[in-house]
Amino acid sequence: RKACEDDPHLLDGLNTHAGHLTCYPVGKAQEIDVLSPKLALAK
Repeated sequence: RKACEDDPHLLDGLNTHAGHLTCYPVGKAQEIDVLSPKLALAK
């Protein structure tokens, strides 16, 4: 979590966190809900 908060490149590469999908292309392809990486880390 701390690494993603400190490095925007790591945050951009986050695909899942705490059971939440954070990758928009995958969510769109699978028709499932997606959270932004920042929101997922806040949970």
